Amino acid sequence: MNLYIIRHSEAEYIGTGANGDRQLTPEGRNLIRESAKRWFSFTTVPSLILSSPALRTIQTMDEIVAALNYTGEKSITNDLKSGSSIGGIFSMLREFDSDSIMLIMHEPETSLLLGESCGFRDVNLYFKPGTIAKVVFPAKPRAGAGKLHFFLPPEVFAQKS
Repeated sequence: MNLYIIRHSEAEYIGTGANGDRQLTPEGRNLIRESAKRWFSFTTVPSLILSSPALRTIQTMDEIVAALNYTGEKSITNDLKSGSSIGGIFSMLREFDSDSIMLIMHEPETSLLLGESCGFRDVNLYFKPGTIAKVVFPAKPRAGAGKLHFFLPPEVFAQKS
């Protein structure tokens, strides 16, 4: 099973969205859109996209969906909200039959999930906004069973002027 872990793109420092939610900045929207167009030139498009209910993660999902002309299944889940337990995320993932899932979530959960997935709990990771990681599991996701295939910050995909 392929698991794509993505941290939402660059967001406002102080929220201006409904209820004070933080929205993506214009630069964040462009960054994630351009990155997403390039990600799947070298890997497979997921069959399921799941997002945290936070405005900035939903906007990140919307930019990815638009960039890929994605027509597959997508959903918003409280299992990915900020503060979610990594064990709870693994439990949620095992409920799906999909062989390729993308998660759009928050830091530090992105780093914690990657570390738990690959069995490197003592490595200090940091997902910059817009970073993507791909972890491959031999079957259903579980702690320590994944192999990291890539970890790419958005600068890798930035257009050079």
